[in-house]
Parts: sequence; structure tokens; C-alpha cells
Amino acid sequence: MAQLSKTFTIFIIDHDLENLLRFRRYFAGKKFLVYFLKNHMEAQAVMAGVVPDIIICRVDSPDGEEVHFLELLQYKYPRTIRIVVSDEKNRSLLFKLLISGLTQRFLCFPWQKNHISDVLDRDLATRSMIRATSCWSYLEKGRNMPNVPTVVREIEQLLCESEYSLGQVSRIIEREPILASRLLQIVNSAAFTKSGTVSDLLLALSYIGVHNLREILLFISAIEGFSFDKRCMQMVKGIANHSFLCSRLAREIASQIDPSTEKEASIAALLHDMGKLILLANSCPQLIKAISKTGDNGHLWVDKKFEDEYFGFRYSEIGSCLMLLWNLPMSLIEIVVGIEYPLLELSGTAKSVAIADRCLQEAAVGGDADLELETLIPALPVAKWRLLAREFIDSSDKIF
Repeated sequence: MAQLSKTFTIFIIDHDLENLLRFRRYFAGKKFLVYFLKNHMEAQAVMAGVVPDIIICRVDSPDGEEVHFLELLQYKYPRTIRIVVSDEKNRSLLFKLLISGLTQRFLCFPWQKNHISDVLDRDLATRSMIRATSCWSYLEKGRNMPNVPTVVREIEQLLCESEYSLGQVSRIIEREPILASRLLQIVNSAAFTKSGTVSDLLLALSYIGVHNLREILLFISAIEGFSFDKRCMQMVKGIANHSFLCSRLAREIASQIDPSTEKEASIAALLHDMGKLILLANSCPQLIKAISKTGDNGHLWVDKKFEDEYFGFRYSEIGSCLMLLWNLPMSLIEIVVGIEYPLLELSGTAKSVAIADRCLQEAAVGGDADLELETLIPALPVAKWRLLAREFIDSSDKIF
């Protein structure tokens, strides 16, 4: 994974002086500019001249001023990663903030029991892997960027309420027939375990759960919301179908590599090529020209050298930045930004998704690509996953 070679500005906001001391100890010796603050008012005073890359904020009450502060951050500083912390008794509150998009990670004290240092290490490494300046510049200049749909915003607001029902969520989605039909299509794929075909939106939501709903809706919105050059539509369909099949295969692999993470692996796999869709929507002619020079690698994408030299970042980085803007969890962004890393350096859900991605790529080119799958033999049943990948590609289970 990435070394922590970049310098970030980080705000720690906690009224508990003992917790602030723990954070001081954690960041001691690390090359970051860190402000240790007792409340959001102190933070806002500093933010008059300094914009943080990451904010770690304590939240103890659903009606507290800290929640309103998070709403302000989300609106005014969308590039800032928002992490909330509190005691274990407030876990349900923090989870609600996560699924509503107000935070991208939550941490519960006590520090050692819940491995807070390890989680912070991963999030800092994830941020270090993104060449954010180049990515933000591209996203700002891009004329073809989908906004977060009104439906998703309404669902986020609903999930912030103290009480809500799946029926209310269903009624919001039903107002967008395309979203609803695509959602049913995804639920009826093999990526979700169920007893039979699902034709009722409310039942579909019960399989998905509100935790993963925003991510799926945003994936659908990206496909439907971008305006693509006709010359690139075949590539768009290929990437969308690859992501759809990758979602299925990642779930199968996760059940053996990291049981209980099947659903997270499925959702991350669905989103892992989001960056390719962004680039196709905004740089189609350049990509077509580059691919014609380098040759089709079976997955219809340019090599890493071209991405680095022409864009100044890779598709996994720009996809991760869009996911940050869309308020998606750091646990998913961590997986997406590391999708091209060596398989032996990955673990858990990230490894499941990367293996699924490469098995499908390999199946598409007939086994000629060097995708590091051999490095996993004999420790893992790669032959079984390769066979599944070929079966999935040959099936009619596609989103396009």
C-alpha cells in the first residue's frame, strides 16, 4: 500500500482532553499539519484561513451542533474527508450519519479495543494514494459530470430522521422508473441471495438494505446520467457489464476469502470502474486514439503509462475522488483506489474485488494477460474462480 509521503491538513475536534491527547500521541512524528480543537467553533475560526483535507469530529447527540457542523462541511467543503468519533454507546447514531452521507467513516472508543490506530493508518494511506490536485482539477473542468440525483438526496435526508420505513424509501425511488427498474435488475442478479425473482421494489430494498442503497443508486445514476460520445458507447456498455459481473464474482470470492463481507465486496465491485466512466464521458476521443495505438487488451482500456502522462492520475484515483464528492464510505474508497495494486499486497474485501476484476479480465482475453493470478496458487482456489468468470461472461446476466 502507499507510503505516507504526502502532507495533509487535519483537524481533530473533541471536547475530551484525554482523547485529544490520544490523537496527539498517534500523530506525533507524522508529517501532517494537525490542529487539535475543543469544539466546532474553534474549528470554524481556523477554517477562515485553512481548509482541512481531513476532519475528525466528535459527535455525541443527533441534535447537537456537531451534526449541523457536518452538514456545513458537506456543503461548503465537499473535498474534505469527514470522520466522526464517539463512545461505543453512540454506535447507532454514528452508523446513521454514515448511511446518510454526513460522514465517510465512524470510529468508536475505546481506542485499542476498536483498533482506531489501524483504521486511521488505512484511511491516511488511502488518501495518500490519490493525486487529488490533478483529480479535482479534471473534475472541475469536466463539462460532463453527473450530479447526485434528487432521489438520492431525498433518501439521505430521510435516513437522517429518527424514524423512517422502507416503504418511505420505496415511494421516493418509484418516482424515477429507470432507477427503479435498474435496481430490480441488480437485485435479481446472482449478486444477491434470494429465494426467487423479485418484482416488488419494497422486497428488493429488504434484500439490499439501506446501508448499500445509496451506492447502488449512484452506480445506476452514473451510467444513466453521463452523456457519452457514440464512439465510446461500446466501451461504456462493456465496462458497465464488467462491473455488474464483477459484483457477482466478488461476492463468491469473498465468501471464501473473508466470510461475512460478501455484500460489501459486491457493492465495491459494482463501483470499482467508476473512474473509467468519468474519463469516457469527458475524454472519449483521446482514449480511442490511445487504445488504437496500444491495442485492445481485452478490457478496452489504456495502459497505466498513458493515464499517468496524459491525465496525471489513474482511473482508480479519479473514481475515488468522485466517490468522495458523493459522500461514499472510506471503506469502499479504500478498495477502489487500490484495485490495481499487486494482489499479494491486498487483503480482505479489497483482495476479493481485485481477484474478481482480474479473473473477468483474463476470461475476456482468453488467458493471455499477465494479471498476477498465478501468484495466488495453490493458497486459493483460483481455477474455480476462473471457471466462474468464464461462465458469467458467457451468461445473459448483463445490465446492458
